[in-house]
Amino acid sequence: MAVSTLVFSEHEERDVAAAKLDKLAQSISSKVLCSRDPDVLAAKPDLTDLIPAHFKGVTRWFLPIAPLMPSDGNGRFSAFTSCYAPGATVTPQRLDVSIGAVKVVVSGSIQYRGHSLTAGDWIWFPAGETYEYTAEHLGAVLFTVLPCVEDAGDNIGLPVYETFVTSRDPKVTSATVSLPHLAQYAETGEGITHSFFPFAPRMPANPNKDGRFFAWLAHIAPGTDVPGHIHELERLADYKLVINGSIISNGRELTAGDWIWAPAGTAYSFTVGGKGNPPPGAEGEG
Repeated sequence: MAVSTLVFSEHEERDVAAAKLDKLAQSISSKVLCSRDPDVLAAKPDLTDLIPAHFKGVTRWFLPIAPLMPSDGNGRFSAFTSCYAPGATVTPQRLDVSIGAVKVVVSGSIQYRGHSLTAGDWIWFPAGETYEYTAEHLGAVLFTVLPCVEDAGDNIGLPVYETFVTSRDPKVTSATVSLPHLAQYAETGEGITHSFFPFAPRMPANPNKDGRFFAWLAHIAPGTDVPGHIHELERLADYKLVINGSIISNGRELTAGDWIWAPAGTAYSFTVGGKGNPPPGAEGEG
């Protein structure tokens, strides 16, 4: 399961974690980070449960990033999944965003800088970086997180949910919509399609606090029950995307590619299915 959360630091635990991630990032030679990079693999013990999950059966490891977020409220938090046909190629593309982007492989595989990235692998692209990759023989599904893109105003062509929802809820009629504010960030090419998530909340204006973006993956044991809870420190939202296994939430089973969305201050819960949320192969022996 991939989990990404925007947090505005106002608690010692979060500040300490951000400081550790900053130090790790400075020790890694490359600005573009990949889960298969030797430096990243070596740092995995330091990234495991950097901030404890506080739920039995849940183990998390963080991406070695904690970029500062803008505090003027002039940006949108967005995400989408992309389907790549076998052999589909993303030609060199520059990432023109203010912060950067996280891409996580949900299924299939891609060829990136000599690595075959499979389910659970991820890449962090800082703003301004140029990237390219190719889907391998089975094709691929990727999940892209854009922590902050330019605010396109209120007319963004989709609902911004203010309550806890999942991708399987009836009121989530479609996650495939045309979003002008994301078009420039979605790769184009033969055999490439995108499904944009039906939320794009505006960054909260918070001039007196340092906003931090945290991203992590989690292993969750079979049958684990995560009771209703609220993330009191989050100022925007908490959302989760299933990479493998399954979870049951809002009375529906969610499998690979499904998501849950919980705005700040909203309680949510879920139970892990019988097969659990097994570790993606990329995070095993490496």
